[in-house]
Amino acid sequence: MTISIFKEISNDVFANYTSDYWEIDDFDSKSKIHDQLCALTFVAKQSSPDQNLQELAEACGREAFLNVNLVFNDLYKGWIFVSDGPWKEKNRLVEYKKLWKLNRDIYEACGPGIKSVEILFENGSMVRFAGFLEITEDLVDKAIEMVRTHYSCAIIFSRREDIFNAPSITQVFSVAFPKKHGVPQTRIDWKHLAMELCPKGDILLRIHGRFDDPEAAADLIGAKENISLMY
Repeated sequence: MTISIFKEISNDVFANYTSDYWEIDDFDSKSKIHDQLCALTFVAKQSSPDQNLQELAEACGREAFLNVNLVFNDLYKGWIFVSDGPWKEKNRLVEYKKLWKLNRDIYEACGPGIKSVEILFENGSMVRFAGFLEITEDLVDKAIEMVRTHYSCAIIFSRREDIFNAPSITQVFSVAFPKKHGVPQTRIDWKHLAMELCPKGDILLRIHGRFDDPEAAADLIGAKENISLMY
């Protein structure tokens, strides 16, 4: 069944954004960066009871991938940033499974693509792991679905050759999960992530559509000069 996708651009994708993590001074210092960001959104509405949100989200996500590839060719490479959501009590089993053994499905779908090391993050006796996988063709739909259903994962298009290295994983984790009461949060703060990565040329892909939503959507978030090229 054909899925109709509508495309629109937003100069303030975070218009209704609220956060418990940032101080007012932090917003003020980032205001100029915020003004330089925008988003290209792909929206698909249910036209039949047979259509589910996963199918709609994958269609929107693939349209986003297509737009990036058509405009930037091989300049940008797609990555999925994968992190544990909730903190886990440190024990032998958790340390053995780390990240990729828990996410074997997407790890194996990556095939010959680049697979980063799994970086350990600790908070007292609690731990989380994070890492990057290169999004090969076999991984596209699984990556889209994981970002749709997991609040601790994100798709990042980047031209940086070192994005999958350990220091980059640590940096992305720190900006994706700003601290509250000294503890990194468990849900990605998309505005915080965008304002740190997009000025470096990176483009984020955020997926919407859960539970009883009547539509699914995909946001390409980046610097205005990059996003406007795809509109």
